[in-house]
Amino acid sequence: MKARAPPGREPLPLTPPEKPPKDKPPVLEQLKKPIGQPEVPAPGDNSAVDVRPLRERIDDYFDSREATRTWLKPYFRDWTMTRHHRGKTFLATPKLFRAEAAMYFPNMQGYTLEDPKTVYDTTNVLRGKFSIVSVVSEQWAERQAKSFTDPKQNPALASEVERLKVKGLQKVFINIEEDCLKAFIVRLSLGHWRKITPREDWHRTFLVKRGVTDYTRLDIKMTNAKVGHVYLVDGHCKIRWAGCGDATDEEKESLVHCVRRLVEPPAKVTLDRRSPMKDRKAPTNARLGAHKRETHA
Repeated sequence: MKARAPPGREPLPLTPPEKPPKDKPPVLEQLKKPIGQPEVPAPGDNSAVDVRPLRERIDDYFDSREATRTWLKPYFRDWTMTRHHRGKTFLATPKLFRAEAAMYFPNMQGYTLEDPKTVYDTTNVLRGKFSIVSVVSEQWAERQAKSFTDPKQNPALASEVERLKVKGLQKVFINIEEDCLKAFIVRLSLGHWRKITPREDWHRTFLVKRGVTDYTRLDIKMTNAKVGHVYLVDGHCKIRWAGCGDATDEEKESLVHCVRRLVEPPAKVTLDRRSPMKDRKAPTNARLGAHKRETHA
């Protein structure tokens, strides 16, 4: 995985964005346009394994300014940014993003609860399904994601998942843990994870340790790693809805509504655009003659 900017993308700034004033929380706004990466994801993208020689990786790391941006980023920046709205950065839209305009959820590689010794691609799990994807990296973020998807906090969604799973609706959980020590602790607790996770969801529960770049986070609006994010992804891996932070009542209803519209789209109504004049019978000669006699009478 290269650290430099993807083709056609501008390099990210070296310094983090300016913090908002402490006495004036930023105003939350709904997403105005689709989010995601423009390229179609494929298995193997954002690989967690870099097969390049060590020297080439080191040179690329420094040439791409990745090292400078990493050093300049304050250690507690993400936690500091949670002081307003508990880290929530945007409001979910009440409707689905149109399929023609929607962009793609990036591929990620990681281990699963079913097989913690093999690396799997998320794209293979998402393709051909309707997926509610939770992306977290801390317990704080996990609690926030559950505010959207947990059966106790959103029972209407749980009912729809149970009803529509025969039509391809599924829940996917991705835990991004780039800290080596924390990732090791998570792997030690896999037994606990298996106890609290249904057996059928083991192959859809990922632990991702590396491969998620700042560009990837920026594409899917996951600018704060400490905040939980939830995405509704269609069978083409396109992001059709997104939410973050603590779910509001309106966002919970919006997610349920969008799940229904995505899995069971309403039937298209075909309008009859023919002119009403075409349906009228052409007057015959006899009718025309009778009409003239009545007129002259």
